[in-house]
Amino acid sequence: MKRLILLMIVILIPVCSYAMSTAPKETYNVVPPEVKLVKVIGYAGSGDSQFMRPEGIVVLDPPVNLVKLLVCDTGNNRIQGFDALGNYLFQFGSFGREDGRMDSPNGIAVDFNQVINVVDRGNNRIVKFDMSGNYVSKFGEFGMDAGKFNEPQGMVTDIWGKIFVVDSRNNRVQKFEGNGTSLGSFGGFGYGVGSFDNPWGIAIDDQRNLYIADAGNNRVQKLSEYGGAIAIFGRRGSGAGEFMNPRGVAVDDFYIYVADTGNNRIQVFSRNGDLMGSFGRLGYSRGEFNGPTSLTVDKNGMLYVVDTNNHRVQVFQVVKRSVEQRQ
Repeated sequence: MKRLILLMIVILIPVCSYAMSTAPKETYNVVPPEVKLVKVIGYAGSGDSQFMRPEGIVVLDPPVNLVKLLVCDTGNNRIQGFDALGNYLFQFGSFGREDGRMDSPNGIAVDFNQVINVVDRGNNRIVKFDMSGNYVSKFGEFGMDAGKFNEPQGMVTDIWGKIFVVDSRNNRVQKFEGNGTSLGSFGGFGYGVGSFDNPWGIAIDDQRNLYIADAGNNRVQKLSEYGGAIAIFGRRGSGAGEFMNPRGVAVDDFYIYVADTGNNRIQVFSRNGDLMGSFGRLGYSRGEFNGPTSLTVDKNGMLYVVDTNNHRVQVFQVVKRSVEQRQ
């Protein structure tokens, strides 16, 4: 029986976290979490349940046709599906530009119609598949105009099926209808609030607020679905609450989880951007990371981290998620 490794989150002082004056305050104080390693999925290779520099990940909550987890196996140009126990189920995709083929897929989301949307980075487009992996449609091409991309990265969908894509090299977020019709964009290159420098990951909360890993600016921005400023936290560094090229972000009812890629750790914040703690370090053993790029969390507090350069997914249980009500 595999021994569970308990990783106690190190409580850090939020020396560089701040909220803007427009940021709404939560009605509770969040208790810093602890994290326990549950399982590791995959290792380097091209066979079933093996990965080559995986990046994107999405969890289906509840599972659909036993499928709980979909992983962008970026270096193998395919998507792999797993059940709730981490068992391999199926795969689809191969290298190319033809329909149903991909070049370095690195972002993934499933909409309310159970359509799988994949960021096909190398082909500068979004490709759609059904839950069996059959090709459905695509949209986008290389460019700077509306509906075009330059190395797109992360992607999320909202409850109405709207699609938000991080158009990384164009330093913007684009919004689309489910059929690919452009609904506008926001951002642009820069260092001010609402501007980006090589943005990467994106998450959405139950209020449709967006959380964007602004990798080049070494920070996370919390924006409205229209790009309005809400909060911002982080700066370059390796100290508490600082980032080095953060690429992934996830959010649940209590916490914001950030893949602090260059520092090989996961940092955890409250929904207000207050630092709660961090875990992980550079390494190859269970519970250690080498360039984590993406992460997601399910309703049961299971945190899935794509440990890219270790060619695997690590799964953690977030525990002690209680809150203290304010008087």
